[in-house]
Amino acid sequence: EPGRVSQAARKRSNSTATVHRIDSSRLGTMEGVEDVIAICGRVGAQALATVSESNGLWLAQNRARLEDDGCKLLAPPVACLQLLGSKLAQVAAAQQAGFPVLPTYSLRDAGDAGRISASHYPIWPGDALFAVFRKRSA
Repeated sequence: EPGRVSQAARKRSNSTATVHRIDSSRLGTMEGVEDVIAICGRVGAQALATVSESNGLWLAQNRARLEDDGCKLLAPPVACLQLLGSKLAQVAAAQQAGFPVLPTYSLRDAGDAGRISASHYPIWPGDALFAVFRKRSA
């Protein structure tokens, strides 16, 4: 519910938390950033957080604009949030950092599974791959 104060914020504290929504068609746009800034100004917010990684990335990409108006964004840097959007980028980052990584494949269709070495099975298909395998066995 927009503007509702959380139970935690009702307790004695030097901070409060409220939930506000903006029109979903404006998410990812500069108009949406301006909406967020307006809400922060209206409620006197000093900090802003989001639970959505995609919204966090969008806001982090506009961090300077948000923070110019005095509202600190509580989110990791853009590069960190971009890693969350790609498993292949996560694997590459882990390999670059020297972590051992199991053989990793990007399967785009059922035919790709036939190119995996038998020594690399069993595999754990993600949601998209599970749908591919389900179609194949049906």
